[in-house]
Amino acid sequence: LASSGYHEVLLWNTADGALVRRISNLAERIYDVEYSPDGNSIVVAAGTPGQLGELKLFSVADGTLIKTLVRSRDAVFAASFSPDGTKVACAGADRAISVVNVATGEVVVKIEDHADWVMDINWSPNGQRLVSASKDKTCKVFDAATGNPVITFPAHGEPVYTAAFLADGTTIA
Repeated sequence: LASSGYHEVLLWNTADGALVRRISNLAERIYDVEYSPDGNSIVVAAGTPGQLGELKLFSVADGTLIKTLVRSRDAVFAASFSPDGTKVACAGADRAISVVNVATGEVVVKIEDHADWVMDINWSPNGQRLVSASKDKTCKVFDAATGNPVITFPAHGEPVYTAAFLADGTTIA
């Protein structure tokens, strides 16, 4: 189990509740932690508001930093591995969504379609679409390969903090 702390992520053994390790070398606030599909690595979305945002990839086995995938001028709030684990999507206070190739660290798609902070990002089960949630009171679906918009759900009366595809791949909650 991974949990966030101040400038760190804690890894816990779920069998006995023991602390396995602390992963440091992170920005002030940890907003999201996600395991890769194979469980061998984690991405950490973090930031210091108004100063720094980062998406870092760590080894679960020993806690070492594999690479910094994204750096921005404001906090990164969300991260999501593609179903096959080859890409990570992230989003944050800069209103952008980045899709990064995990192996190379290259940003392969950059989406700048929201008018306010992007609070969450998630992949469809088949890896072909991304769904985002934003403080601009919308959820949007994008083609993951091109970044082109597919549909916008604009009828929310308040900021939207999370959005996800259900297992059927056609329904979004």
